Amino acid sequence: MINRFRPATADSSPLRRFPAPRFVAKLFSLGTALCLLAVLSGCSPEEPTSKKTLFDEDHYVPPHWPSDINDLAEKIAIRVEALDASGADQADAIAELKDLIIWAPEIAAETDLTEEQWNPLYQQSESLRAKLKRSSGELPAGQVKEIRDFHQEILQAIELLQAAETPPPVDFSSQDPA
Repeated sequence: MINRFRPATADSSPLRRFPAPRFVAKLFSLGTALCLLAVLSGCSPEEPTSKKTLFDEDHYVPPHWPSDINDLAEKIAIRVEALDASGADQADAIAELKDLIIWAPEIAAETDLTEEQWNPLYQQSESLRAKLKRSSGELPAGQVKEIRDFHQEILQAIELLQAAETPPPVDFSSQDPA
């Protein structure tokens, strides 16, 4: 048996003094096996997801979220039509209408509307939001009319945006032929 605490002599090998190399070799092989196991098992989620960005992972986007102001107007019109028809999905239509009305200023702000054009949409949205918050169940006819008026306001904003995108016609009669 080797005495670990024996002073080193010129003829003694450093490997004979300490039995550590065997211990280190076993630790190294154990560490290698654990690393290999971790790599093979992976750190990915068990179920593959269709999410591609960090935003998608952190935020839930409802299926009725409008892509732009045109989509907003279309979705409001569909929900208002659902209110006119009687059915079990009327509660869903009301809940989604509330969401769309709340989101309308944000969607409109992503367009090229000026502040003067955007303010009426915001004010009407806030007024409707407050009224819809107080109501429960079915909407009174007066609120449905206000929602239709709000829809018309959105359609007018869309017309303003389309008019701004259309370039003015070129007047060739005033040019001098040279």
